[in-house]
Amino acid sequence: MKNSRLISLIRALTPSELKQFELFVSSEFVNQNTKAIRLLGLIRTAAPDFSELLINKDRLLWEMGEEGSPIKEQQLHDQFSNLLKLLEEFFAYQAFKKKDYLFGEMLLEGLEQHKLNDHYQRVWNRFNRKLSLEPLQSGHHLYYNYRMEQVQEKLIKQNDRAALAEHIGKLSENLDVYFNTEELKSTCAMSTGQSVTTAQVKPQL
Repeated sequence: MKNSRLISLIRALTPSELKQFELFVSSEFVNQNTKAIRLLGLIRTAAPDFSELLINKDRLLWEMGEEGSPIKEQQLHDQFSNLLKLLEEFFAYQAFKKKDYLFGEMLLEGLEQHKLNDHYQRVWNRFNRKLSLEPLQSGHHLYYNYRMEQVQEKLIKQNDRAALAEHIGKLSENLDVYFNTEELKSTCAMSTGQSVTTAQVKPQL
């Protein structure tokens, strides 16, 4: 059990992240399986080295059982799989929180689905203004500039068909700029790598 995929991933968490994962699993919005909470609690007692003596299969079968009877091995396997899925969701949630513009994109999609057009436009304006104020026009910036224009296209289609052609032109331009920038970065990176390689194998005179 110590070498399972679940334990390997949990071992990669910092103490702070492990605590956050416990809160994540305990949230009824995310997880309604109380056995997952119990299993994580048992695994948590083995931190930080996750000793085989503390998380061996026989102990977990009994600890996860009800009324003094152990659960079946397949049931334990199912609970490990369920907790692994929750851990994958936790990793995704952690990364999502750090992607401000991705959050904005998903927020706009939710507002569009609920036809909340006024608030949609306010949110779009807020994120678009933030993008325009960024000092570094990186590939990341250019990509989300394109994405924000792309999500705006949905609202234009619904409310102002006359402006759609102009918007599509702007959308295409932003996409071209993004891909041209990324292509240039890749070309420069390859050229630099080739220069380094050449320098390393150049014979001494």
